[in-house]
Amino acid sequence: MRRADRARRHVAGRALRRAHRPRRPCANPVNGRQAELWGDEQWLLLKQVVEERKPKVIGINRSTVFAFSDGLSSGELQGMSEALGGVVDVDSFRDAERLPLELIASRLPEEEAFFEKMSRARLADDADDVLRTR
Repeated sequence: MRRADRARRHVAGRALRRAHRPRRPCANPVNGRQAELWGDEQWLLLKQVVEERKPKVIGINRSTVFAFSDGLSSGELQGMSEALGGVVDVDSFRDAERLPLELIASRLPEEEAFFEKMSRARLADDADDVLRTR
């Protein structure tokens, strides 16, 4: 997937999360807000998105190789399967183990600029340390 496509999907995902704030109160909210949907709310939203977009394949965060890509618990898989049972065939689920790795490895242009600035500052600090020890 091209970087521009990943960036567009990232922005679209943010907009979707902003549009669908949790309605159920949380026992320990952060700054008065709950961080993400949970329970039935997440599956209802997923069902709505799948009905709108009608994907042929749904990539899921499951892997036997990469621990970082194995974030889907058996309970979440069950909840997702039940919520989407009448909408899509669960055989359309595919392991997308490389997607989370590619996502954290990719950077938006503004992230690239920040990372470069941060790296230069770190290198300058390291150079100062070397010069002080001589």
